[in-house]
Amino acid sequence: MLLDARPDIALMFTDVDMPGEINGLGLARLAALRWPKLPIIATPGAAVPKPVDLPANGRYLPKPYRPSALLDLVIAMMAPTPIVDA
Repeated sequence: MLLDARPDIALMFTDVDMPGEINGLGLARLAALRWPKLPIIATPGAAVPKPVDLPANGRYLPKPYRPSALLDLVIAMMAPTPIVDA
């Protein structure tokens, strides 16, 4: 997986309908197992997946989407988690 060779990758963006042995949801689950803090954005194709189909660190971006919507989601997912005093 490219993530093994590139530790500087900070976010994964995948299409659900990918050709090959694994679809985007499978890729997202596999990546989340090895890199649980990696933010993942999946854009669904023909089927509308359920929210439980993505790992906790994943979000859907329905098609068609505006580039500004993608940018807003990337910025939100890359923002540092605020520290809450107990």
